[in-house]
Amino acid sequence: TTGAVDLNKLNNEKKELSSKLTNLNRELENAQSDVRSLAKELQLLKERRQKEGGMSSLDSKRTSIRERIVSLESDIRNLKNQTDTMLVPEYEKIGKILKDHDKEISEFTGEMKLIEVYLKENKVKLRDKENKERKFYSEFKDLFNKRNKLQSQLSQRETMLAREEERVNSLNSRFNTFSIEKARLTAEMEGLKKEFEPFVNVTLRKGISSDDLRSEIKGSGRELEKFGNVNLKALEAYESLEKEYKSLEEKADKLKTEKEDVVFMMHEIEGKKKSLFMKNYESIEKNFRTTFNKLTTKGQAHLELEDQEDPFNGGLDIKVKIVGNKYLDIKGLSGGEKTMAALAFIFAIQEHKPASFYLMDEVDAALDKTNSSKLSKLIEQYSKKAQYIVISHNDAIISEANQIYGVSMKEGISKVVSLKI
Repeated sequence: TTGAVDLNKLNNEKKELSSKLTNLNRELENAQSDVRSLAKELQLLKERRQKEGGMSSLDSKRTSIRERIVSLESDIRNLKNQTDTMLVPEYEKIGKILKDHDKEISEFTGEMKLIEVYLKENKVKLRDKENKERKFYSEFKDLFNKRNKLQSQLSQRETMLAREEERVNSLNSRFNTFSIEKARLTAEMEGLKKEFEPFVNVTLRKGISSDDLRSEIKGSGRELEKFGNVNLKALEAYESLEKEYKSLEEKADKLKTEKEDVVFMMHEIEGKKKSLFMKNYESIEKNFRTTFNKLTTKGQAHLELEDQEDPFNGGLDIKVKIVGNKYLDIKGLSGGEKTMAALAFIFAIQEHKPASFYLMDEVDAALDKTNSSKLSKLIEQYSKKAQYIVISHNDAIISEANQIYGVSMKEGISKVVSLKI
């Protein structure tokens, strides 16, 4: 905007000087025309003088005309000198400035075209990454929902299985009771058959008295009482329970198979989730080590999972070794060391999955001049992949910027000044 204003101002000055130059040329032409007219008039006077002979009035007029010619020629020379010494150099200067501005505009236009191409390419890359990110989160969400659904189904199946197992146990108990009862009755039946075998071929006795028969019947009755009450429907109930038991046993086997399938699928999902997490973690951890070494040469640092076997059961620690052989947790570091470790972690994530721009608000506040200079170099390196907006009062950071915006306040009004380096 400032360049456009300067260009307009120069164009206006150019027009004004061109107008002055035109006026001076017009005056010069008028003076030259007057000189030519006076020369013609002088010639006429010479001719008349030759005709009329040495008239003093003609001499006087001729002298006057000559003086006027000398004066006009002096004016013409002055105008030419003025044009040569003032207008022409100024005009050439303005022309050079305009040419320089045209060159800057051409270069700026070329840079703008390159930036537009770069932006288009990055927009395509950004859209592609955003699509991949949305797809990943969609798949992760689907897997997570599927896992929750399977867990719910598994819980329901386990509840059903527990109920069926309880019912099967109850039926087993009843089945065992009936089996025992059946075995007892079968044994008694076999005993009776054996007891009756001696009397199979015995003929009925005749002529026995009724008292003797009553006595024998009473004796047989006492023998029957020893057997107790006989459940005539026990066999039918046994067959029904056996059929129900087999049905429940089949259901239990089916539920166990389904449970095994669900558990296998859950293990498979957990395995994929852990594999994906560890892949990203290892990439970020590698970037973190490299970036930390770029920011400082005093020590080493690495990332460490609280639970190596189950990373989702714990957090993530940042271990830093500045001096000596002992790694310290980030909580035990100084302000500047914490800043370097945190920035290394941010840049490690940026290297793994870049964002389109980053806003940093005085992240260098706790850094000394050396570390601030290293940070500025690293930001300059990463600025080729993303836009960085850094708020800072540090000269080491500001000196590496491509564009600087200064904000000041006067009488309660903020003023912004921009400077392209």
